[in-house]
Amino acid sequence: MKKILLIAWLLWLASGPAAANTGENQVKNGGFESIRQQGIPDNWIKHTSGRDRSGISFFLEKNQPCSGRYSAGIENTNPGDSKWVQFVKVKPGTVYRLSCKIKAEGIGKDAVGANISVLGAAAASRDLKDTGGKWVEVILYGKTGPDQREIGIAARLGGYGSLNTGRAYFDEVGAAEVENPPSGVPVARLYKEPDPEPENRELKAKRTGTVIFLAIVLYSLFWVIYFFVIKRKSAAVSTAPAKSEVPGKISFTRRDYILCGALTFAYAIIAFINLGSLRTPQTFWQPEQRNESFFVDLGEAKPVERLNYYFGLGKGSYKIEFSEDSRHWSGRKVIEQTTWHERVEWRFITLDERARYVKITALRPGVMLNEIGIFERAGRRPLPIVSIERSATAAADVNKRGSLSEKISSQENKIFTHSSIEEAGNPGNVFDEQDTIAYYPGFLTGMYFDEVYHARTAYEHLLRLEPTETTHPPLGKVIISAGIALFGMNPFGWRFMGTLFGILLIPIMYAFGLQLFKKSRYAFIAAFLMTFDFMHFTQTRIATIDSFALVFIILMYYFMLKYVSMNIYRDSLKKTLPPLFLSGLFFGLGAACKWITLYGGIGLALIFFASLWLRFHEYKKSEYARTPHPHRRVLITLTLCLLFFIIIPLITYTLSYIPFMMVPGPGHGLGDVAEYQVHMFDYHSQLKDTHPFSSQWWQWPIMKTPAWYYNGEHNIPEGKISSIATLGNPAVWWVGIIAVLASLITVLKNRCGPMLVILTGFACQYLIWAVSPRDCTFIYHFFGALPFMILCITYMIKYIEEKIPKSKPVIYGYLLLVFILFVMFYPILSGMVVSKAYVASFLRWFKTWYFFT
Repeated sequence: MKKILLIAWLLWLASGPAAANTGENQVKNGGFESIRQQGIPDNWIKHTSGRDRSGISFFLEKNQPCSGRYSAGIENTNPGDSKWVQFVKVKPGTVYRLSCKIKAEGIGKDAVGANISVLGAAAASRDLKDTGGKWVEVILYGKTGPDQREIGIAARLGGYGSLNTGRAYFDEVGAAEVENPPSGVPVARLYKEPDPEPENRELKAKRTGTVIFLAIVLYSLFWVIYFFVIKRKSAAVSTAPAKSEVPGKISFTRRDYILCGALTFAYAIIAFINLGSLRTPQTFWQPEQRNESFFVDLGEAKPVERLNYYFGLGKGSYKIEFSEDSRHWSGRKVIEQTTWHERVEWRFITLDERARYVKITALRPGVMLNEIGIFERAGRRPLPIVSIERSATAAADVNKRGSLSEKISSQENKIFTHSSIEEAGNPGNVFDEQDTIAYYPGFLTGMYFDEVYHARTAYEHLLRLEPTETTHPPLGKVIISAGIALFGMNPFGWRFMGTLFGILLIPIMYAFGLQLFKKSRYAFIAAFLMTFDFMHFTQTRIATIDSFALVFIILMYYFMLKYVSMNIYRDSLKKTLPPLFLSGLFFGLGAACKWITLYGGIGLALIFFASLWLRFHEYKKSEYARTPHPHRRVLITLTLCLLFFIIIPLITYTLSYIPFMMVPGPGHGLGDVAEYQVHMFDYHSQLKDTHPFSSQWWQWPIMKTPAWYYNGEHNIPEGKISSIATLGNPAVWWVGIIAVLASLITVLKNRCGPMLVILTGFACQYLIWAVSPRDCTFIYHFFGALPFMILCITYMIKYIEEKIPKSKPVIYGYLLLVFILFVMFYPILSGMVVSKAYVASFLRWFKTWYFFT
């Protein structure tokens, strides 16, 4: 008995340190055994990011548990970042051991696989792509922040900005406090602050933001002083609007052309700098037969360390093999594109082979293989290809091709100067543009953010293929395709039209300001504020559809403003009808780009009928009451408005679907166009998500959560970052909040009708989001309201200058501040490689402003 007690005591001593080293598991229901009625495990929530949620599913699996009765599963048939999430209470400044058992199947190789990670932090375990039917444990050691008391543990398939497909099962999730992590094991941060000197740099950033905030407050105080001090002392001064504020016919003077032209030209230079490369591969090989293959001769055996490749449209896979004698092949690698939603960009795989010959075989035909670059060890230039030879099987089958070229070449599509559409079976296309190869991927040579949908769809419209992106009307993508037609399927080509429309916003804002305020000075200020706003810069340099919709929204309000400046009883129909026609035309064009234009259409209707009502009351009290047949003019105008604002927009909207209806095969008729509208409405009204960069409508003007579009991960020097985020210029947006409210008060007191047009436009492009059924929204949805907010700022500047003439130096200082902030933030708006310390110290004013990992 004593021996037994002695042995037990020795075992207790041996196990004591280990027991003390690892605390109690903080994860509740880590085995997914307790289930709610809805079939969701207790204490867990579902979270996913990805455009097409219909292909993402969460489930509990009885037949695949690691232990117990259940495991939790995720399947992404469409690319997604999906995760089971549980928020766990933790101690500050403490090391935790996070663990999970994972079984992975068929997960894509080019993105993050199954893992355990922490929400809002860069901490993540190793990821698994295929475990061969076995359960594998992954472990992550991490330390909480000095004030951190909670972490979000995610059993995850994919990663932020790295959407993936496949299936994964999770079980035995744990999180336990650790006193002494194993030596040599890295300990990650479980909190958001990545800076090695967080306190000092956060303090610097706050000081920078404080200085700029105080400058904005000083500017805003002039309004407060006016409303509560000066206005009371000058009560005798008439508050009636000056006649010059009533917009009428205007024309550009020489001064206007110089001011507007100089500003537009300067911005155009800034906008086109580093917009994107013109040099990406245009030709491609797209075999139709499985096992079609060819091999290339490098001339002599060389150590091959890396293979870069560039996929176009489609999905499929290719096998890469290596040989020194062209008979015995080894080192099998597979490159693949698993979905239609992959970014067009350079990718690479690392190798350790010695070969003279490299063979490419189609495993699953379908994806365009545009180019391959083969690199030897320590080499940055692709190895020259001596010859290309088809395999015997491929040579025998090459004459059987035809369906692809017949399908695509039926179009009048000779715009591709490197056209390979009709030569898609030529394997020489894979090595004919070696000078375009980028050693590392990046935004200059590939897609980022939603370009994966809009730019791809624009290219598909040109090729008469089934469109990938169908959640918005087609016209925006058709406009993008014009740039691709001009410059090719490359980043510069697919971004060109959006950037061009962003440049056009400058003279359009100038003309709007001149029409509204009648002075070149205020027209210039309106255009200047638009020029150096951050979101204007980022949103128009990315191949999405927002810039097109915004241009059409501004133009439709511009011509409606011209109409309300006239008098239907005084001016002839020849003068009053053209502005209405143009307003309706641009309304239709905007709606065919993006449905946010429909919100503006509500504002147009309100302004139009309010104008008729006011003109009618003016008519009864004026000499125009003797105008012959006055009601006939109103009836004609109302009748033609049905044409201008309903029939023509409907025709325009339907015509935008011509590229879709030209796709060969069934399912592309007018009835299918109608079905697409139901699909779009269902998508936007039922979109429920908790994206890390989503924010609510009331948070947009204060810029609580900017949207982070791009994070350079390759070839970035230590201590540097390359990032693209969209947010507003603080000197524009924060001042704009006050300006809109001040404009509303001033306009109502002074009865300034033209500014009511601007305020109506702002309300319809912004406040309507408060009742939108869409649950997941982003800061860039405020883009449609931005021009109206800028015009409110300009109006208040004009108002202040008229009441306080000595305020002009402060106005100049304000404009200088807008420009300085643009220069300060330019690196994280443009993807410029810049010091990480600079961004952390001077640009990250709030913890929710993410510009790097």
